[in-house]
Order: sequence, then structure tokens, then C-alpha cells
Amino acid sequence: MTTIQSIMIAKTLCEMPPTEKEQFVFKVALTSPELFLEITKEDVPMDIRVRIEAELSNSRKINAIKVYRDYTGYSLKVSKEYIDTYPLRTRI
Repeated sequence: MTTIQSIMIAKTLCEMPPTEKEQFVFKVALTSPELFLEITKEDVPMDIRVRIEAELSNSRKINAIKVYRDYTGYSLKVSKEYIDTYPLRTRI
């Protein structure tokens, strides 16, 4: 994916209502895991990422999902997909 494509997707996501954004992100997660990682890697501020990493390092995956879900308001499915791919995201 090019930088221009990433910028266009980010701009589109910013303009979407929350329910449409969640549906779009979930569809992307199902069809293109690489694109899902790209569009969500900068989606979360550092303090939330630190909390997620703390939960994951203590083997509390469910709590990590709750932290992400509380921050974004996304459904359980999308939040779980984000946390399931979180270790991959930190390597990008």
C-alpha cells in the first residue's frame, strides 16, 4: 500500500459515522489482514497502547480487549480482531 492510499483511507475513516467506520474496519479485517493492520496501527494513542500492552504482558487478553473497546466503542468482534493482531502490529 502506498502512502497516498493510506492517507486516503485515513481521511475516509475520519469522515465516517462511528457505525459505518466499525463496519468498514470489520470488513477490511476479514478480507485483508495486512490492510487492517495498516489502517489501525496509528488509531490508538500511546497511553491506551501502554495499557493494552500491560494487560497482554500479564496474560489478560480479555482486559486488553475491554481497554480497546472502551476507547474506540467498536464491537467485541472488531476489538478482538485488533487485540489478536496486536503483536503483529507492534512489529510494523
